[in-house]
Amino acid sequence: LTWPGRGNPNFKYNLDFTRVTTDPNLFCAPFVDVNGDGVYNVYDGDYPLIQGDNMVWMVFNDDVAHELSSALPLNMELQVSVYAFDCAESDAIDQSLFASFEFTNRSTNDYLDTYMGFFTDFDLGCLSDDYVGTLPEENTNFAYNASALDTNCPNGEQGFGPNVPVQSISFLNKEMNHSLPNFTFNTPPGTGGPTTAQEYYNCISGKWRDGTPLTSGGLGYNPGSTDFVNHAFPGNPSAPQGWSMCTTVVPLTDMRTITSHGPFEFEAGDTFQISVAFTFHPNIEHPCPDIFSAVKPTVAQMQTWQSDGALDAQLDLGQVVSLISGQSITLDAGLPGGTNYSWSTGANTPSITVTQPGAYAVTATSATGCQWEDNVLVQLSTGTNTISTPAAWTIHPNPASGSALITFNNGVETGDVMVLFRNSQGSVVRRLEAVSGPQYRLDTASLSSGMYWVEIWYGSQFGGAKKLVVGR
Repeated sequence: LTWPGRGNPNFKYNLDFTRVTTDPNLFCAPFVDVNGDGVYNVYDGDYPLIQGDNMVWMVFNDDVAHELSSALPLNMELQVSVYAFDCAESDAIDQSLFASFEFTNRSTNDYLDTYMGFFTDFDLGCLSDDYVGTLPEENTNFAYNASALDTNCPNGEQGFGPNVPVQSISFLNKEMNHSLPNFTFNTPPGTGGPTTAQEYYNCISGKWRDGTPLTSGGLGYNPGSTDFVNHAFPGNPSAPQGWSMCTTVVPLTDMRTITSHGPFEFEAGDTFQISVAFTFHPNIEHPCPDIFSAVKPTVAQMQTWQSDGALDAQLDLGQVVSLISGQSITLDAGLPGGTNYSWSTGANTPSITVTQPGAYAVTATSATGCQWEDNVLVQLSTGTNTISTPAAWTIHPNPASGSALITFNNGVETGDVMVLFRNSQGSVVRRLEAVSGPQYRLDTASLSSGMYWVEIWYGSQFGGAKKLVVGR
């Protein structure tokens, strides 16, 4: 009800219960505009456009002085969708948190040599014994433990004990052009965290904070070396040869990383979007784990699913669709790389053709192994774009609190009437059989507040559906 979609008239209070003073036309949360009027209103059937099965959406901007770097504002808007899938069929998907970052240049400036970067403090259990590395070909940064046990954390945090995991962060649709370690011990001085605007830019563009290029070997800080590289510690930790933190003498410290994409041109009004997966890999043998065998295949598969479209697959049949009497419509549940479909009609094809009104449901399996379920209500139409609402019956009051009254204009004596309550997702939450008489009182006190479809069936003949809002 309070989703901050454009123009939402029902979004009146913030989370802290203060009044919303923002112009509703500036709300920018994504939504499905069922009636195409450009305004989000749940009572028009509009609903949030989410990714995954559970999602949190937020919006930021930097139209203030930058506190840490003292840099000037860039006038960037950042919309973030953080989401997860309920997918027990795929460990990789089920143990990942996904995020979509959408930057919009709201300034009048065209920015050249732009970088988008992430500062990450993994804190994998005990925060002072993290090691880090990079899988450049998979656009992935990862953290593992320095020893086989993650216990006796000096700062009192909870460790993983002998069941040590690996945590990875993968850029799914953009290249991870640079990965730079950030040592808190700050020795040599150039390896510490940035403090000025120029130092931040140096780090986000793959250099140390003092401008020294990242070079291969040791800590990666080797002034005078010309063996320049873009990614730190790309070797397999389990390999005696190669450059990793397991083959480098590194004091134990609270390791951080800076990973980035760029450079690119970012003109005024442009939008830049990047998708990121945060994946948990449990119980990896330590110390110096075989990342190439235990982690690399998983993140590589994730990249393939992203390229194929399977990772972003969405099953949305719509909530209510119109069917002109005597004609047919196609319900399409096709997913990229979909492997299996099961319709309530018994069909096992990606799409079905229907000629009768009613409720239709489908279960589909995508290439990731995740199963999706959706349903749709097909209603008879008059031949226009409006859903038919037969005049043979009415329902009032609307909104209703404790009860609502259905009135059949011509009376119903046979008792062969069925009333279905569907929630806003189309699922049947109540079924009333053998309804008869000129009027029938519906008890709504036990229903949760919200919008419902009240659907009438005269035997096997569909009698239409009307929206009913239940409030308190």
